[in-house]
Amino acid sequence: MVNKDIVNYLKDNLRRGLSLEEVRQQLLTHNYSDYDIDSAINETDLKDISKKEEVEKEKEVVKEESLDGWDEMLE
Repeated sequence: MVNKDIVNYLKDNLRRGLSLEEVRQQLLTHNYSDYDIDSAINETDLKDISKKEEVEKEKEVVKEESLDGWDEMLE
């Protein structure tokens, strides 16, 4: 049975921008087994999380691009 605490921890930290490997290392540090971690990863729909991250990154790029050269427009 999959440990839902690990699944939630995994989702939360991936949404915060940590890599899967960073989260895995944190869980190992807290004495979770490779088996439990892998089970949670397999249970987690990483595609949805990564799509949300891609959308957020695209928004950041657009925001940065819109700010580039703003001071030149003042001259």
